[in-house]
Amino acid sequence: MFLDRSWVRDRLALMRLYADGLKEIKRRGRDVYRTDPLARLAAERGLHMALECVVDVCNHLIDSYAMRDPSSYADILQIMMEEGIFEEKWGREFLSLVDLRRQLVRDYDQLDAEQLWRAVERYAEEFDRAAEQFSKFLRLDPVFRTDT
Repeated sequence: MFLDRSWVRDRLALMRLYADGLKEIKRRGRDVYRTDPLARLAAERGLHMALECVVDVCNHLIDSYAMRDPSSYADILQIMMEEGIFEEKWGREFLSLVDLRRQLVRDYDQLDAEQLWRAVERYAEEFDRAAEQFSKFLRLDPVFRTDT
């Protein structure tokens, strides 16, 4: 498989769109999140889809560069750290989002609203950091910098 930089750029742009929504939910604050059901639904969808974009790009890199086959979502991120694409400290912190993904996808009926809010607070800006690390590794245009 070859690396499709255009596809990666498109996925990162989509991830950025979801992350911007998460930042807006965070900006509006916990009270709005608690009282507006659409804010909670948007947070669930935003976290899930932004993470899926990260995983999709990771899988594309794994396939394109013939890296070892991952055994789980957590292992996908571990491979990115091993290969120097993600900074180790950042990657370890981001790994906890994989557990939340499991809840968003499988155990959504048991999702705790406060846990979801804490994830929005913690990870809303971290997707920008993921885009920066991907862009640096792939030498993509600086369009994914957080100051644009």
